[in-house]
Amino acid sequence: MLPTELDAVLLAGERGSRLGGMRKWGLTDGDGTLLEHAHAAVADARTVVIVGSPAVVPTPTLVAVSEYPRWGGPAAALGAALALLVDSPAAYVLLLATDLAETRAAVPALLAAIEPSDGADGWLACDESGRRQPLLAVYRRRALVAAFRTLGDPDGAGMKHLLAPLALASVPLPASLTQDVDTPEDLERLGLQMLHESKERR
Repeated sequence: MLPTELDAVLLAGERGSRLGGMRKWGLTDGDGTLLEHAHAAVADARTVVIVGSPAVVPTPTLVAVSEYPRWGGPAAALGAALALLVDSPAAYVLLLATDLAETRAAVPALLAAIEPSDGADGWLACDESGRRQPLLAVYRRRALVAAFRTLGDPDGAGMKHLLAPLALASVPLPASLTQDVDTPEDLERLGLQMLHESKERR
């Protein structure tokens, strides 16, 4: 388990194109939205940066930023967040997508399984099929900064390209903790619905 504090980055800028433009962070299970659950899951982080469109009230430990350019992708979003965290003393960054269905259980399970002494640059959740989740992961800050220097312009770049130079470890988690919400079938299966209108304005 990580022995020191970390910062958290919540990605909430996805288009939700397969859900008719629904902003997935606004989906609710009746107890709160996916964004609220993700924020609760990282409540112990030193600073939380939300990247995307949600209207949030900034606090000393919660800030919001938009990726640049808009719709630049997850690497661009992470880069925007890291720019805000440039003076943070935290050695680790937890990256979390807000379209994951079970963040409240997934985040503590991930953190509990990490062994920083293994020398990895990052630890990615991995389900039983071997599929890694780069947006449910913890990274060493210095490794991410170095990766961005190698990447250059992050606009449109995928996480695969950003993370290619890094030594990454897989953290096995049940598929139920790594599932995201992509389709109407996912909504029905997970019992999710829109709390309010959250379609992206064109």
